[in-house]
Amino acid sequence: ISPASGTMNKVLLSPAANPYGATNADGVYVITTNSAVTISNCRIVGTLVVVCPGKTVTIDTGVFMQPARPDYPALIVDGNLVVQSNSAAPLSEASAQTNFNPAGTPYLGATDSDTLDQYPCEIDGLVHVRGTFATISGPTFRGAIICESAAATDAVSLGGTPLIVYDPSL
Repeated sequence: ISPASGTMNKVLLSPAANPYGATNADGVYVITTNSAVTISNCRIVGTLVVVCPGKTVTIDTGVFMQPARPDYPALIVDGNLVVQSNSAAPLSEASAQTNFNPAGTPYLGATDSDTLDQYPCEIDGLVHVRGTFATISGPTFRGAIICESAAATDAVSLGGTPLIVYDPSL
């Protein structure tokens, strides 16, 4: 997929929804770029792979990520990852003016056509980073994080008060 200017904002990405083109039945979407990528106010039900060696992927406010399949990861980054979302501020359909659970992409089994719902701001599933990893605020992760970094220092920097809830099924 090719988000404009390396920015994903107010987007639903799932096996049934892809505003950038054709959908993928497993919800696997790849961004290959030589630029930084910023993701905000998005619900991603699938596996997002971002290939941007030496660049940074920033997970900003209002992002809820879950794999579409339990045997797939939620996020793979070939580059650096900075998560500055705060789990205290939910993803709000009203604020984003976007329906994040239309037909084909239920949340807790429910779909609708309104923009009144809220979702947790968190990343569920496996996150794999081939670069540095940093948290800025208070993000929540439900799963596991793998960080492969060649950095001599600061390969992993946990700022704020991140919550990492290990999922033994991973």
